Amino acid sequence: MEGIKKTYMDTMEKKVLDLLKDGRENKSDMSDSMLNEAFEKMWQETVKTLLYTELQPQDIMTRVLLHLRTNLQSRGSSVAQSLDKVKDLCSQGHGNFVAHKGNIIYKKWYAQWNKTVQEMSDNLIGDCREFIKAKSESKDDYDDTYIREILNMIDGKLKAHEDLKLKKDFELSLKLHICGFASREFQNIHSRFIQENNLSSFWNTDVISEFSLEKSS
Repeated sequence: MEGIKKTYMDTMEKKVLDLLKDGRENKSDMSDSMLNEAFEKMWQETVKTLLYTELQPQDIMTRVLLHLRTNLQSRGSSVAQSLDKVKDLCSQGHGNFVAHKGNIIYKKWYAQWNKTVQEMSDNLIGDCREFIKAKSESKDDYDDTYIREILNMIDGKLKAHEDLKLKKDFELSLKLHICGFASREFQNIHSRFIQENNLSSFWNTDVISEFSLEKSS
């Protein structure tokens, strides 16, 4: 992407200098609006000469849900039926996750084990948020390996705590919660990448700034 931008800038710089040179030599009195119009026309012509396809926004939240469905395929009919009712992740992952009494097989152990289950859940959620934060701080676009890694983290944590005898419904609830907030963050990562790397945004920032400098010199 940086290489493409440099190619565009080098091409545009030459055209801008030629335009300004012609104007000075011919002593033409072009207003700023006329210069801007000429410059934008040059920009559009330059874009057409170079091979580049605008990045298209993707529905990352739907992709995350599809990965969650794949991950839970082997969890039985009860989980499948519950997951079928989830049409999107928009309402998932808000607020704090609470381990409910019904998610523990032996309910008489609820008071004793509730703290352990909640702490395990909170620690896992914290780890997932740290993972997402690290990805968000990079300049890379979202990749499906991100959500696969999140799901692997959850599976690993649940396997390490099999002694808690948690129901499959608990796994579903926990994964829905984490995938809910993860999907929104991943969508933001993708949207930001599109915004920063599409040439339309490049036109609105780097190119216009460069043109303004050339005009004032």
